Amino acid sequence: MALAKIISQEDLFRGEAFRRGSSTYPTTREITESYFENTEAVVDEYRIKVWQSNDVIVEKQSEEEIDILNERPVYTKVHIDGILKPQYQIDMEGDVHNNVISMLYAVDVQNPIAKVYTGYERMACLNLSVFNPRHIVDRKFSDVDFNHIYRVIPEFIEKTEEYRNEYMNAFELLHNTRYVGNQLFDCIGRLAFRISKQPGMVTAFNNAVKFLQSNQEVNDIKNIYFNRDWQTTGYSAFDIYQTLTATLSNKGLKEPDKIYQAYKLII
Repeated sequence: MALAKIISQEDLFRGEAFRRGSSTYPTTREITESYFENTEAVVDEYRIKVWQSNDVIVEKQSEEEIDILNERPVYTKVHIDGILKPQYQIDMEGDVHNNVISMLYAVDVQNPIAKVYTGYERMACLNLSVFNPRHIVDRKFSDVDFNHIYRVIPEFIEKTEEYRNEYMNAFELLHNTRYVGNQLFDCIGRLAFRISKQPGMVTAFNNAVKFLQSNQEVNDIKNIYFNRDWQTTGYSAFDIYQTLTATLSNKGLKEPDKIYQAYKLII
């Protein structure tokens, strides 16, 4: 995959349609405009990442063609985080989590798909938390009801207070569950057993253990999770959840489904 670029909404709307064989997908503006229209009243800031297909880049090699590519880019993967205004935050004794309504899609995969989801992003590390599967809605571009992903956004906004209470209760449960001594080793062992059966989660688990064992960075991710006194004071379920989701949250395309899955594996 090509490296991600952070761009503005204006630049995003310049994205051209992606063509593969006989299939032509909508422009980035056509795909994302309804998302922006539905969220702009409550969003404080948008963070937009895009990827360009290697196929598209390889085809344009001359300076003239590169200029054309810059003027009319083709974005095949797009990830937008809409960070809601401060009144929607959760503040756990200074540990602030921003409510987000996000959209991501990819058109250069076998089954092009788009997702809209809501959750909370921890300001200290940008880790995403998703505690409810109903907060993730996806549709294939070929689905006749593809526009349903936009229709769920007003519901997400209408229920922000309900979701906020739901997440606060979940955070408190995770913070109040602590594993010390053999309890911690038992917890990690159970987690390893469960994750061995979950595709795509093993690497995240291995990285989580590294975060818990030393204060070193892991995959260029700053380690803010390590507790020097872990042998006597242990770790909370929240700490373990954060280490497990750190890798998933720092991937190019955040993986809300796996982040929710991580929560279910821990509780």
